[in-house]
Amino acid sequence: MVTATPGQKGAAMTSTPCEVYAGIDWLSMTTGDSPDADAAYARARALAVEQTDAGDRLRPWSSHGYKGFGTPHLRCGVRDADVLVELSGPLADRYWQEFVPLAKHVTRVDTQVTCTYSHEVRDLALQAYHAPAVVVRPGLPPIRKALFQEANGGQTLYLGAPTSTRRARLYDKSAESGGEYPPNTWRYEVQERSPLGGVTVDALRSADDVPRSIAALVHALYRTHGIEPWFNADRRAVYRASRPGRRDLSRWLEWLQHAVRPGVCRWSDRETRTAILRALGLDDAEPGQ
Repeated sequence: MVTATPGQKGAAMTSTPCEVYAGIDWLSMTTGDSPDADAAYARARALAVEQTDAGDRLRPWSSHGYKGFGTPHLRCGVRDADVLVELSGPLADRYWQEFVPLAKHVTRVDTQVTCTYSHEVRDLALQAYHAPAVVVRPGLPPIRKALFQEANGGQTLYLGAPTSTRRARLYDKSAESGGEYPPNTWRYEVQERSPLGGVTVDALRSADDVPRSIAALVHALYRTHGIEPWFNADRRAVYRASRPGRRDLSRWLEWLQHAVRPGVCRWSDRETRTAILRALGLDDAEPGQ
């Protein structure tokens, strides 16, 4: 939880602080036919037991040919040898770092910044909808906007088409949650599908301060499209044009364990250890050579 000062382009600035919480709100991933499939399924099953012990209902679940089980914030299914796991809400924020190393593909990740203001804040989505359009790339139109006024008085702004690889949503979280969140609570979300979702979680895994990095990412996305968020954030963003380099020894050893070791083990029954080492050029190598 951090304290920030809200402000809006085209509106008067206020020095009244607000509470800001940044985190992961959704994770969808698949393991592929890999040794990590069993581990992902076992972790999801253990998490489901934890949730049912806490009072949640466990129910059958299926989607896109995957069949398995689900709770309000967890879905897990198997299709052939592939395992799909979906986490949402508090479970996504709490456990995403445990599941991401088991993923072959991160199919979706949602990052969010939730702001609770100490004074009345209205029409943030409406103001953002009417903010001047920004041409981000020459020759392309500004991002598509859609505004929805809810019957309960809430507002929701969408940036981007429903099928976009990256889409954002700004809405009255108090109204959306039916009062579960305090009045004057607004949420800024960014939804990223493959391949952008994988790039983002890779960057977040190596971030020194994950909440601040998420706040920077979300802030940068809205600001790029002419909407000044009502929270402050570092100017650095976590997403990259390509996947960040994995240069330190621990990550390289992790890659060996998860990507190379299973294949070597499968062949070790048919090829002698000497033959495998020879193929790698390590049969007569000394340490340091």
